[in-house]
Amino acid sequence: MIAGVALVVVAATVSATIFDGGDADAVPSVGGLSPDATMATTAPADPATAQPSTTVGAVSEFLSSESSEPAPPSTSRPVSDLDDASLLDAEEVLARIPVELEDRTGGYDRDLFAVWIDADDNGCDTRDEVLLAENLAPTDAASAGCVPIPGLWRSTYDGIDFTDPSQLDVDHLVSLKEAWDSGAWAWTPDRRIAYANDLTDGRTLVAVSATSNRSKGDRDPSNWIPEDDRAVCQFVGDWIAVKARWSMSMDPSEHGRLGNLIDDQCPGLTIEPWPAAIAADGS
Repeated sequence: MIAGVALVVVAATVSATIFDGGDADAVPSVGGLSPDATMATTAPADPATAQPSTTVGAVSEFLSSESSEPAPPSTSRPVSDLDDASLLDAEEVLARIPVELEDRTGGYDRDLFAVWIDADDNGCDTRDEVLLAENLAPTDAASAGCVPIPGLWRSTYDGIDFTDPSQLDVDHLVSLKEAWDSGAWAWTPDRRIAYANDLTDGRTLVAVSATSNRSKGDRDPSNWIPEDDRAVCQFVGDWIAVKARWSMSMDPSEHGRLGNLIDDQCPGLTIEPWPAAIAADGS
């Protein structure tokens, strides 16, 4: 994991070919999320614009009201700096996210988010870091550089394994366009760049198959969920966590579908807490 990337603003050069309909860089380079920061949602055992401060206050109030009782055992990998925090009830977090019509008045430009950057000047950009950390095969990082080949990656959207990183996209779980419509239009440039290149929470960016990413595009859960049923509850919890952490709103159909998915497929769904995101004013 690259510490502090959310607070770093650098001049970025988009060095890869971007698929306009989705949210990924499909160029064959390699990198990833820290192994202890991915898969942060715990699924149950049984198979138009929001003001940024609104969700932060509501979720902070919820966190402070949580019981200090020890959290039940989790099979997920925790957010590294919040290992001891209690799990959050997904329905309660969802209830605190503002429900508003999306702002679709225009102005979205992917370049406003500066994808991808090399925040720590180590020669590996954000895509590389994600693929490095999500590589399931043992790798000598010192000798691998930014391209550990061969490797092993599992696309969580469809459950397919890959050994060639060029077949993977690094996807913003909540796409940049969806983020824009849900409040990012009002963010500072610093905050947008921090979101687009977030390596501080493994739920923001995920390595997935190019096919599944293009299927998802910039849609929200009201009209897209993973085709692999085993991935649905994790996707639901991660979506809620990312939206809450970054103070984004949800539109009524998105909010309603998530609630229905929890009731129907993911009763008792819990979410790992998240590290603080860069503030709405960019601080």
